[in-house]
Amino acid sequence: MSISNLIFYASSNIDLLVVGKMLNSYMLGLYTRALNLTKESMTKITGGIYNVLFPAFAAVQDDSDKLKIAYLRTIKTVSYFVFPVLISMIVTAEYVIKGLYGAKWGGAITSFQILGVAGILRATLPYSGAIAQATGRVFIEAFQQLIYFLILGGCAFFAIRFGIEGIAASILIASLWLFAAQSWLALKIIKSNWKEFLGAMIPGFANLILMMAVNLFLFFMLENFFNNLPNEFKLIITVVVNAIIFLAALVFIPASIKGDTFDWLIEKYKKYIPKPFIKFYFSFNTPA
Repeated sequence: MSISNLIFYASSNIDLLVVGKMLNSYMLGLYTRALNLTKESMTKITGGIYNVLFPAFAAVQDDSDKLKIAYLRTIKTVSYFVFPVLISMIVTAEYVIKGLYGAKWGGAITSFQILGVAGILRATLPYSGAIAQATGRVFIEAFQQLIYFLILGGCAFFAIRFGIEGIAASILIASLWLFAAQSWLALKIIKSNWKEFLGAMIPGFANLILMMAVNLFLFFMLENFFNNLPNEFKLIITVVVNAIIFLAALVFIPASIKGDTFDWLIEKYKKYIPKPFIKFYFSFNTPA
């Protein structure tokens, strides 16, 4: 096992070690449930993007212009889908946790919400890491992971007094460092800047704001007018409403806000997208 992998393994498990050693098995179960649900959600959204992009980045590592275009396009695409999904799950976390696992897991809700915020920060990290590894900056990335490990460990040992919510907050704090450090390294490699990097996320942030507003309103309505519904039904309603609103946003939000991300995806993967939807989409949008 390489030093980089060893550091990554340690930083990925120190929170579980602290919770397991300093709290009881019940709290460990709650925290593990919240953590795994966050990780699984992000994995299902992004799929095998990293495995595809690493060789793609490596193939153009000597062409800074192509590397820059590929990286910023990836950031734009990932944030476009991950940000709205995570914010929707954060706002409606009560229905997600209780609807999937039952009311007995309600103690995991706050931790799940905090980890979801950390997930928004961490959504782009695999691709920043792929840039570093594809261009031979492995030791710099390993050093950044080591600092992350130290920050997380220090915060976790202090915050354990606040329970699993404190541990989740520790991950959020450490993730702020890792986001800044790995993004800086990737931008340095591709000869870009923070303005271009954050600009690539504008469509994702637009979707985040939209879905946050939708879910806050939906949560208010369900809690005040349909509170007697089982959590499973509330979760189903939430999923259906979110799917409808997000698909509507794909079609009807102006291109000046949403950018060309979905047009690009249609062009790249149109054989996997139903033709009636493509026709409907372009009846309201001019091809990029």
